[in-house]
Formats: sequence, C-alpha cells, structure tokens
Amino acid sequence: MQKEPKLTYDIHVHVAGNNYTEWGNYVKPMMLNRFLIKHFIKQFGITEKKIDDIRDLEKQISDNIKSLISGCKIDRFTLLAIDAAYKENGDIDMDRSQLIVSNKFVSSIAKSSNRLLFGGSIHPYRKDALKELEQAEKDKVCLIKWLPSAQNINPSSKLCYDFYEALAHYKIPLLCHTGNEHILGAFSNKLNDPALLKTALEMGVTVIAAHCSTKMYLH
Repeated sequence: MQKEPKLTYDIHVHVAGNNYTEWGNYVKPMMLNRFLIKHFIKQFGITEKKIDDIRDLEKQISDNIKSLISGCKIDRFTLLAIDAAYKENGDIDMDRSQLIVSNKFVSSIAKSSNRLLFGGSIHPYRKDALKELEQAEKDKVCLIKWLPSAQNINPSSKLCYDFYEALAHYKIPLLCHTGNEHILGAFSNKLNDPALLKTALEMGVTVIAAHCSTKMYLH
C-alpha cells in the first residue's frame, strides 16, 4: 500500500490591511514608522509611503500572497488574523489597538486557494467571543491566534474559561505568542508568560506556544 506524501506547513503567515469600514482591518499610524513594519510592507511589493491612503491595500496583499505561494515548495500556509485589544468589561480598546486583521479578511483570502488556511483571532473578553468562534468554526478556521501583550489577554484569567471550553469542544488549537514581543507592545510582556497557559491545557485545549518563549524577560 502506497503511503500518502507528507505535507509541509507554514502556520505563521502574517497579513494586514487598512480598510476598517469594509473589512475591519486597521494599522495604527505610529506602527508605519517601525523598521519591521516597513520591511513587511516592502516584502509585499508595496512602495507607497502613506499606507493608510491606499484604497486597494487588501487586494494588493491578497494578490501578492497568492503570487508568492505559487512558486513555493511548502504545501500549506496558515494566514493569521489579529483581533483588537479589549478591556476586561468586553469593550474594544481602539486607543491601544495597534494592528487589527479581521477574520473576515483572512478567511476570504484562504477560501481563494486550497493551499491557504484560515488562522482566526478572537479576543476571549469580547461579549460576542463564543458567537465569533462558532462562525469561525463554520468558516473552517484551523486555529485561533493570540498575542497577549498586544491584545490585553491574560491567559490565566477566568474571563478565558468559557472560551477555552468552546475551543476544546470544537477541537480548535490555540496558537499563542510566548516570550518578549518587540513590535506590538501596548501591554506588558508578562502576559506572554507561557505559564499562564496552564489552565488552557488543563481544560483540554491544544496549545501551540509560539516562539518557545524565546528571550522571556519578565519586567
């Protein structure tokens, strides 16, 4: 019996956009001055200086992704959404949200190619978090992405418990940034401590600790 060939995956592909009205994407203006953000933009072949003025940025990024993967030997790519920062009362915190990449946008790109997978992002403090997760599951999300120090998520908080139960129920893995974060740092790096993910594991969630807590200096 012939074995099926093993597929190779890249589960950490970031995208971005600037159309908040239509797609729910947002880049805080101050972010555009950072070196890695400029490098990211250049890698996508975007040369305009005022990124917030580009009307078809989402289309450019979508087209460029499909072009980039066409000649790549990796079989599957997981595109990652990034939810906004939220307050503990469930209200969105736009003042401290530095980058928002909506599930709607990422899932739309993923549907355009069988080589692209939808990596969603849902803040557990959201009042509609469980409803959003239900919709993401219908849209064939393959994982949920958190960046605690950018989104104001304490993975050990009781505010996450219902969301963990839902993740375990749907068998959706949690990809969580661990270790220092130098690009999106609106909140304390202490939130990226992998020890805070213990409850998620105990509640049956499959957890992927991104970056293995590299250079984890708590301060």
